[in-house]
Amino acid sequence: MSHRRILNGIPHVMGAATALLVCVFLSVNTDLSAEGSSAGVTVTPLISFPVGQSADLFNVGYGARLSGEFPLSASLALDAGLQYSVHPTLAQTNLSLIALGGGISTSLPIVQPLSFEASVDAGVYAGLYEQQFTANPFASGHARLRVAFSPSVSFSGGVGYDYFLTSSNGVVSALYNGFQATIGLQFQPGLSTPSQRSPKLQIQDPFYRPVFPVFFKYYDKNAFGKVTLKNLESGPISNVKVTVLVDQYMAGPRVSLIIPDMKQGESIDVPLTALFTDSVLSITEPTSVSIKLNVSYTAGDTPLVATRNDTLRVLDRNALTWDDDRKVASFVTSRDPTVLQFARQVSSATREVGTTEVNENLRSAMAIFTALNLYGVDYAIDPKSSYADLSQSAASIDYVQFPVQTLQFKAGDCDDLSVLYASLLEAIGIESAFLTVPGHIYTAFSLGTSMADAARVFGKNTDFIEHDGKAWLPVEITLVNRDFLQAWSTGAREWREADLAGKAAFYRVRTAWQTYEPTGFSSTIQALKLPEDQKIAVAYRDRLTQFVERQIGPQVEELKSRITASGGNARLVNKLGTVYARFGMYDKALAEFKVAAAQNYAQAVINIGNIEFLNNDFKQALATYTRAQRIDPTEPLAALAIARTEYEIGSYADAQTQYRKAVAMAPELSAPFSYIVSESKEIGRASDTSGRASVSWGDR
Repeated sequence: MSHRRILNGIPHVMGAATALLVCVFLSVNTDLSAEGSSAGVTVTPLISFPVGQSADLFNVGYGARLSGEFPLSASLALDAGLQYSVHPTLAQTNLSLIALGGGISTSLPIVQPLSFEASVDAGVYAGLYEQQFTANPFASGHARLRVAFSPSVSFSGGVGYDYFLTSSNGVVSALYNGFQATIGLQFQPGLSTPSQRSPKLQIQDPFYRPVFPVFFKYYDKNAFGKVTLKNLESGPISNVKVTVLVDQYMAGPRVSLIIPDMKQGESIDVPLTALFTDSVLSITEPTSVSIKLNVSYTAGDTPLVATRNDTLRVLDRNALTWDDDRKVASFVTSRDPTVLQFARQVSSATREVGTTEVNENLRSAMAIFTALNLYGVDYAIDPKSSYADLSQSAASIDYVQFPVQTLQFKAGDCDDLSVLYASLLEAIGIESAFLTVPGHIYTAFSLGTSMADAARVFGKNTDFIEHDGKAWLPVEITLVNRDFLQAWSTGAREWREADLAGKAAFYRVRTAWQTYEPTGFSSTIQALKLPEDQKIAVAYRDRLTQFVERQIGPQVEELKSRITASGGNARLVNKLGTVYARFGMYDKALAEFKVAAAQNYAQAVINIGNIEFLNNDFKQALATYTRAQRIDPTEPLAALAIARTEYEIGSYADAQTQYRKAVAMAPELSAPFSYIVSESKEIGRASDTSGRASVSWGDR
């Protein structure tokens, strides 16, 4: 083959090609440096081994390649290169080739810091042989292993294949083809300092739910949104820390998640949390605020930071959705100064009014209901913010008033009044709950007793709800402008009907607080014109008397009928006496107890002693209790009553003897009075101060 014949000169091709590649590199590297990209330059010496027909014409050659890469993703990149090689011929002359081309390359990590790379390129070349030039296409492929010494410097070694085309009289053939053995040194100037290194970790478009200010504590542990991170670095990354910052309403960045390691190409969903300050409670209209996501991590030995700025929607402080009915517990602000003032004033005004024998929680709840009535609070439905409508849609946003707002406005719908009533009850230590039935929410409170005890006192349990072993009294608080007993019976009926249909739900406020903490709204006592104490006391006494009369009436009539039918059965007579006694009607109770005691009915005698004990006539009470014990030595109530009385008069040894006798017969009955055997008499007396006004009525 004649090289003079196949080389048809095109002057200045080599110079033009060189100039073009220099321009490309200057452009690429200038732009990428400005952005801190990881594009790099590789210098690769090579040895070329001719194959096929080329082996008949050429000896082993040599040269070098200058190439650059522009990353498209973690594993793909565009490359461009300029290669110069010399190929000695058997005729003792040299063929010089200058090739300019580009293509695509891929990088696959094996184990840090080793990776496998492959590339395919094509372009044009200029050939020089005995002062003649030509230009034609070429193609090449390369495979190599790369070892990274640092983020900016790496070494590679590999093999390649070149195919340089030529044509003569329309016939295409190979001017030269052969294999390469290469070694290379890559330098990435953009990684010379961490600040110049652009992160490849991708922060994909985040998802943000609207933020509800009332739940600002909830978001510390529960996500309000999420974001997906994808590792597009050339290898694994570590110590990935995601932080969130909302400047106006956070004291500082909040760490949402720390990820120890992420593999190359791995995607991870990150829940976003935030530690908001109570300043969000100043938001009275929905607003949009700036939120910054910051992701720091380490790639190799290089610390990097990726950031993203977005807009977050924050709703007003009264906003709520009913996707979880427990959420409303956040509005139950029992420690609000205004709520405490109202509840404590009512408690103080009614504490010693009327009989104290009625269940204390019931009396206090009735007093608060009465005070709200006198204060003028009323039910007013908001057609634009109705629980009946909005509770049907988990996404619909409702407006719920804080208790202090309802006290100021003196009106609210069912959720507003329920929140207010629950807050006032919790403020004086009465456990409350929310009851939901289709289209409605209202309240209940715990009597602090079992259903069995409630039935014993109130005669029936159909108007109570049993939950967690306790009796709860439902109150239809929207009837606050009416009567407490009507609100109770209405609430009980609503619960029975919905519960029978399987559509009633019970939410203890204190349990709900474990997820949705109460939030503060009012920091100072609001100037409210509360009803006068005397007015509250008078109205409460009337309600309590009405309650007692209505409550005991059916029981009394039933028992009287049974007593007549039984010919004056002592047990039934005594039971009638306890009905009177439990509601503080001691005169009527004593008359019945004496009738039963005349038949030597031990429990009736004990009950007489109880009335004497409550009147602080301990000497007479002791004598009466002793008589009951003589009638029935196995009666634990007698032993316990004697023990309590001996303790009151200072006969501690006798008190302990009787107490141990009571424990042996009825340990569960005696447990509340363990102070009797306490070593410290002062501690015992202090512990019995509140319990001294109560006794155990015998009604078996």
